[in-house]
Amino acid sequence: MGRKVTLATCALNQWALDFDGNLDRILKSIEIAKSKGATYRLGPELEICGYGCSDHFYESDTQLHCFQVLEELLTSPVTQDIICDVGMPVMHRNVRYNCRVLFLNKHVEDYFLPRMIQQVTGQETVPFGDAVLSTKDTCVASEMCEELWAPNSPHINMGLDGVEIFTNSSGSHHELRKAYVRVDLVKSATAKSGGIYLLANQKGCDGDRLYYDGCALIAINGDIVAQGAQFSLEDVEVLTATLDLEDVRSFRAESSSRSILASQSETYYRVKVDFALSAPCDLFLPSYEPIQWRYHTPEEEISLGPACWLWDYLRRSGQAGFLLPLSGGIDSSATACIVFSMCRQVCFAIQNGNQQVLAYVRRIVGEPDFIPQSPRELCGRIFTTCYMASENSSLDTFNRAKDLAEQIGSYHLNVNIDTAVKAVMGIFSIVTGKWPKFRVNGGTSRENLALQNVQARVRMVLAYLFAQLSHWAKGKSGGLLVLGSANVDECLRGYLTKYDCSSADINPIGGISKTDLRSFIQYCIENFNLSVLRSILSAPPTAELEPLADGQILQTDEADMGMTYAELSMYGKLRKISKCGPYSMFCKLIHTWREAYSPAQVAAKVKYFFRMYSVNRHKMTTVTPAYHAENYSPDDNRFDLRPFLYNTSWSWQFRYIDQKLGITIFIILALAFIEKPSSLTLTSDLRYRSDPWDPPCGVTESIEIVCLLIFAADVSVKCNASLGSPSMSFYHVWDATFCQKQGTYFLMNLLTAVIYNQFRGYLLISIQTSILRRRLGIRTAFEVLCCEKQLDSEINNHMEGVSPHLVMRVLDQVQMKSYYKKIITQKVQEFGDCLISSCQFQKLFDELDKDKIKQHPAMPEYQNACLRKLQFIFSHRYFNLFGNAVALINVICISAALVIFADKALSKTDDYFLWVINCFFILFYLLEMILKIFSLGIKGYLASRSNVFDGLLTITLLALLLTMFFTYLIHPKWGSDVPGLVSLLELIRMVNLLIVFRFLRIIPHIQLMGLVASTLLDIVKNLRAFAGILVVVYYVFAVVGIILFQGAITPPSNTSVVLNSSAEEDTVNYTAVCGTYEQLAYWPNNFDDFANFIHKWDKSHHCPVTEQQEAAMCPMTVQLMFREQIKEPTEEELLVRLHQHPHLHLPH
Repeated sequence: MGRKVTLATCALNQWALDFDGNLDRILKSIEIAKSKGATYRLGPELEICGYGCSDHFYESDTQLHCFQVLEELLTSPVTQDIICDVGMPVMHRNVRYNCRVLFLNKHVEDYFLPRMIQQVTGQETVPFGDAVLSTKDTCVASEMCEELWAPNSPHINMGLDGVEIFTNSSGSHHELRKAYVRVDLVKSATAKSGGIYLLANQKGCDGDRLYYDGCALIAINGDIVAQGAQFSLEDVEVLTATLDLEDVRSFRAESSSRSILASQSETYYRVKVDFALSAPCDLFLPSYEPIQWRYHTPEEEISLGPACWLWDYLRRSGQAGFLLPLSGGIDSSATACIVFSMCRQVCFAIQNGNQQVLAYVRRIVGEPDFIPQSPRELCGRIFTTCYMASENSSLDTFNRAKDLAEQIGSYHLNVNIDTAVKAVMGIFSIVTGKWPKFRVNGGTSRENLALQNVQARVRMVLAYLFAQLSHWAKGKSGGLLVLGSANVDECLRGYLTKYDCSSADINPIGGISKTDLRSFIQYCIENFNLSVLRSILSAPPTAELEPLADGQILQTDEADMGMTYAELSMYGKLRKISKCGPYSMFCKLIHTWREAYSPAQVAAKVKYFFRMYSVNRHKMTTVTPAYHAENYSPDDNRFDLRPFLYNTSWSWQFRYIDQKLGITIFIILALAFIEKPSSLTLTSDLRYRSDPWDPPCGVTESIEIVCLLIFAADVSVKCNASLGSPSMSFYHVWDATFCQKQGTYFLMNLLTAVIYNQFRGYLLISIQTSILRRRLGIRTAFEVLCCEKQLDSEINNHMEGVSPHLVMRVLDQVQMKSYYKKIITQKVQEFGDCLISSCQFQKLFDELDKDKIKQHPAMPEYQNACLRKLQFIFSHRYFNLFGNAVALINVICISAALVIFADKALSKTDDYFLWVINCFFILFYLLEMILKIFSLGIKGYLASRSNVFDGLLTITLLALLLTMFFTYLIHPKWGSDVPGLVSLLELIRMVNLLIVFRFLRIIPHIQLMGLVASTLLDIVKNLRAFAGILVVVYYVFAVVGIILFQGAITPPSNTSVVLNSSAEEDTVNYTAVCGTYEQLAYWPNNFDDFANFIHKWDKSHHCPVTEQQEAAMCPMTVQLMFREQIKEPTEEELLVRLHQHPHLHLPH
């Protein structure tokens, strides 16, 4: 009896319910296995009907046709003299099973065979169930695909029962980096107790989103001896290996513990077969040696897997190629590169003599004699790309799309969709009478989103139109498959438009993350020589659906999403792989992101993600079938079965996060009590940490007693026990902690924790963290500058210092506060030409640590109890709130008065009521200022900028009020005709408006308005330069207008003179056509003041003194400057105008 066996496993490109094709491929694999000397052939799971049959598994027709195929296999001479292991569904006792059918195998209970099988085998029943096959020379057992991944796999007990050969018929689909896990599981299956393991797997696309990546293998005693291809265009691949059974027996004999376990294991029913897997004379038959598994990188997997999937889909769909809307971004470019990779593999297979692939290519292109000479030529025949531009598209993306299409050889189209978009919006405008606007043009968010969606959906309609008719337009037959290009992260976030270009026939990158796609693009640059991908990789991802600014792109994907692609990938893995809800994700991310975000920021990010995920989940119900690659895919067809209608508020979950967030911050703050000495009270740099100060005897003990009393009272109240009980726990705390002179540190940490409690969510920029990072950064900078100096001087030994000139050069490019930079620069200059050592370099930046927190001056101390009570009341924050409430009432009164007197001239208004209100509020502000000074003291009052502003405002209003009172109130003719009264009232009104700023100070303290207020302040800061530009542009425009249009434009006759002469009348006694320059007083309002200035300036520099004085007294207008060009009206013209006046009835 021999000892060496030759076994065969295979990877077949089966197609669901393609019984003819599946039978041919099974027979071909058996024939190849026999030709290589194999006596056992293992096939994939459900290979007869195809693993992707899904719910067809439950149909009686599927079982019927499987038995018909089994009949063909049994009658075929190819299956003789070899044990065949095939997979198919079988019904037993009204239960359908996913079975392995071994010719002459498995006998536990009788199974009645169908009549067609009885006629072939001459048997009525066969064994059915879980058994092992015992041959003359060894023992074989089967386990199904998923059982390999189970915690208690059957091969464990089977091995203890003496099984030497394990077979696994798998239907394992491809995922990025999954091969590592699969190979490790097979190796570990035999590494501990020995044995031979055969893994068969399906390959290719069998009609679903999945791609089965083959990867058949054979292992012995934990070593791989044969590896099948993971990606190929071959429909049938057979893998064989000749192995020595004595190697298994020797490996098991070394383990005594296995012998003990084997005596206690369950016994499997054995089906004895009068057949031997080994040959009698196998002495000179060589055995296979272990090999090193060659893994593909993730970039190679993306290049090969989706490309093979596209090829199977194309050849089996009967279409003539692909069409891709190519935007010039990373996603669509990655899809184009995958199609190009498919063409490379097809050409490689044809060059290696694969006639089946060549036949499919000729059928697809419609030319019976076609042989592609290069991937670019094939790409031009079967691949069409289309750049669909709009008014929001940039020239950069247009050029990138065109250059990529040219490099891969695709048939490229340029289409402008503006006409179609405007037609759609025109229909909407006709029906509703409104035309939406983009946000940058003043539109709302809903308008902005609708306008973006229209563009995206028009592109989808045009894509299908060109896919159906582009070949017809060229005189060819057939249609094209539309490819989508939305990645898995965008699907998870819902950052896509329903029924836009993401709606396609298939999507080769829909299961791949943005991070992996970027790596794949880099791989294509290096391996496909596609140089244009460099600019695509460096460009920020953008949808280009919003208007451009000076031809530049403002819209970016990450800004629109509110999160980065790296964060999205993390969310997806935690949600799907780690099965995290909102709270669990928050708990994990506060540790993962502790260096980047505070707990409050993490909570906000988690809430925002789940809110956006739940709002957009419905888009997954219509998402394009996509190649499955990532294990956190949100595709709800199979991999992520979740609802698409959520309660988007997540009220219970978010509320629980908020509760735990407060506890988290408390724990972080409590860490300050553990450190000794605390880095919050002493410098964190050990080299400069001095010895703790030891206060005189008595001070420390007093502080300890105070802290102890507070602590004891707190514990006593909580324990509901009397004070002073010797059994209380705080006595132990006293003995262990306070008696060791640590009361000082305890109190300092307590005060620090209270201060830091005001900065929830900003703990990462605490003194400890910032100083630590700064110290490390300074040290790193010193080492880098040393290396730079070493390279410049070409000295091999390490320099112990840096040049001051080099430091000065770096400081010129560093952004820091000017007074810091000035002091550091002065210190650097003091070194002259001497090198700066590491210690000296560190001390240069000690100035950055000298920020001091401004301490509020101590409040005055009053002996009288009543005064102390009043001091407490007027220094309380509620008193400030009351003052702000009064300011709000003042603002309302001012606004009401302005509205009431808006249509009246200032000289015609009755300001007595407003004057009385002003008196009341000014007196209140004065009283408030006095009371605050009383409670805070003059230094404490001036320490607050808000108090200084309020005090100056009160003094100004009081001064104006007293000036008006003493000047005009005693005047016998009080009224608006009193000289100067109108101007004074205007001044009081203007100062009153400053009260608004006092009220606005409370807005940042309102949680919902804090963001708005900070944004407005930033806008005001940035408007200073803009305002200066406006002033310059205004006057430049005026000067240029006077120069260019002098004598060319005749201004309206005497308009300014008429307006100036009648300024104090309620109405102007002249007529003009509505909307003209005359009626709008365009010239006097815009140019008279400037013209008067120019006239005076010119006179003062070129005229005698007398003329200067005369010019100063004479106001100048634009009409007077162009006096020579003004034609004076005749007397007849004046009479005609008077008779035409609507308010004058003159006799003719």
